Amino acid sequence: MGLLMGVAFCIKPVVTPEGCLAFALLTFPALWRRLLPVPRFLGMAAAYAGLVLTPMASFALAYLAQGDLAEFLDGSLLAPIRYAEARLSLPEAAQRVQVALMVLLWPMLLAGLALARWGLRRGRGGRLARIALLWFACGSLAIIGPGFFYPHYFLIWMPPMALLAAMGAWRLAGLVRPRHGMAVFVALVALVAAEAWRQEATVRVGRGHGIWTPDPVAEVAKAVRARIHPGDPIFVANYHPVIYAMARAAAPTRFVFPAHLTGGFTQVADIDTNEELRRVLATKPKLVVVDRGWWWQLRPSAAAILTEALARDFVLDGTVAEERGPVELWRPR
Repeated sequence: MGLLMGVAFCIKPVVTPEGCLAFALLTFPALWRRLLPVPRFLGMAAAYAGLVLTPMASFALAYLAQGDLAEFLDGSLLAPIRYAEARLSLPEAAQRVQVALMVLLWPMLLAGLALARWGLRRGRGGRLARIALLWFACGSLAIIGPGFFYPHYFLIWMPPMALLAAMGAWRLAGLVRPRHGMAVFVALVALVAAEAWRQEATVRVGRGHGIWTPDPVAEVAKAVRARIHPGDPIFVANYHPVIYAMARAAAPTRFVFPAHLTGGFTQVADIDTNEELRRVLATKPKLVVVDRGWWWQLRPSAAAILTEALARDFVLDGTVAEERGPVELWRPR
């Protein structure tokens, strides 16, 4: 478990609250009932901490061998701290939490029903409900930690909320005749799933993108892949950085997330990002990917540098339709 949590920690430190909860669930009850001696508990805690840090230490050694330890420590440990220092205001955060609650309304209502039924009761149902509630609370700490409350952060809620919602659905199913209970339970789960699908499908149809049309990100990656050889460098200026992987392209900078290099989170990079952007464009990547619909997300200085370089050194080679506007592919002159 420690190694798995360690791998997750390497990806994003927000797993820390859930990592602590996982260890606590396996040890605190035995410690409370005096079935686990304190010295052994402390030894297990030290071993768990060591296992959690093992993947991070392995990466650190690999970077050290390449002479890049300082960059690794800055990117993996210090950059997330700098990122969290620039937080949303309380009204903005409350608005994003409210949106998440509205999107997840039906699972939340079923979860509330489960807590009302089992939250204070003894037995397995009560223990399961309280564990899920603790899990939800730790997930909430992980959501709050970075301070920006983007929609995908609330995915951390999904496992404990799904557990509680299933218990709530089972409670409702138990109110009917026993022979119909399972059918009602399945119907409730299907209804919640269909409602989640309906919300997303309605937005896609409303924006004119439709349900069955090709995914724009996949189409952009396909267009990029058709214009380069595997391993050629490209530069994704303000679009999804997954294009690098999907197109089998190389990145010309270690700052592959556009918000860190051309957007508003330059404090994470901890360098002069304008100079880094100029350096990247001066290398003449095989393609520069520009999303005109997200042009406003570029900071003004980066937009000016990019506009000047595209006009001077590149020509437009093609576009791919996106719901916000065209995604442009620029090649060197």
